[in-house]
Amino acid sequence: MKHDYIKAAQELDLFSLKEHSPGFIWWHPNGLSLLNSLKKIVKEVHEDFDYEEVKTPNIASSKLFEISGHLDKFKQNMFLIPFKDQMDYVVRPMSCPNHIQVYDASNKSYNQLPLKYFEFGEVVRNEASGALQTLFRMRGFCQDDSHVFSSKEGMEKVLADFIKMSQVLYERLGFLDRSEEHTSELQSRLHLVCRL
Repeated sequence: MKHDYIKAAQELDLFSLKEHSPGFIWWHPNGLSLLNSLKKIVKEVHEDFDYEEVKTPNIASSKLFEISGHLDKFKQNMFLIPFKDQMDYVVRPMSCPNHIQVYDASNKSYNQLPLKYFEFGEVVRNEASGALQTLFRMRGFCQDDSHVFSSKEGMEKVLADFIKMSQVLYERLGFLDRSEEHTSELQSRLHLVCRL
C-alpha cells in the first residue's frame, strides 16, 4: 500500500528508478508528457499573476552562494565541483541567488516593484541516502522556483496575491477546499504575517 504510486507509475510507463543513482528519476515519454502538462498549468497561472519566466544556469560559482548566505547554511547538501581555475562551482541546489542576479541586472527602479520571477528550476541536492523518499525527497528534481522583489509597503499585496495564486493553482489541479471557513482562515493568517 505504501508504494502503490510507484507500482502505478511503472504500469503506466511514467518513469524508472535506478539503483546505481538513488534519488534521481529517469522520466519516460508518458511521464514527461504528464510532467509537461503540469508545467503548462503552473506556467499559465504564474503568468496570470504577472510572473515572468526566467532561465538561469544549473552550475554557478560557489561565490554566488557564499554572498547569498546559502553556502554557509546548506553546504552539506550541495554538490561542489572544483575547477582548474581554483574556483569551486556549485550544481544548482536552489535558485534564490540566481534570481537575485537577474534582478540586479534588470536596472528596474524602485517604482517598478514588485518584480515577480519564476523558473522551473532543475535542482540537485546532496540528500543523505536514508532521507530519500521516491518523488517526495529526491537528490534531483524540478521545482517551481518563484521569487518576488517588493517594497516593504507592497508586501501585503504581494502576500495576498501569492495566496490567491496558490488557491487558483490548487483549484486548477483539483486540490483546493473552497469553503468559506478555509478561505477565511487563510486571510486571517495573511493579516497576522503582515503585522509581523
